[in-house]
Amino acid sequence: AGRHNDDTDTNISWFLHFYRMVLETGFGREKR
Repeated sequence: AGRHNDDTDTNISWFLHFYRMVLETGFGREKR
């Protein structure tokens, strides 16, 4: 149970990091 909670927290953090990178690179590079 403890590991599950940690896994979710890590997933959210990783997702946010990836999302931010994609937005910065994709949107920043291609300004449509």
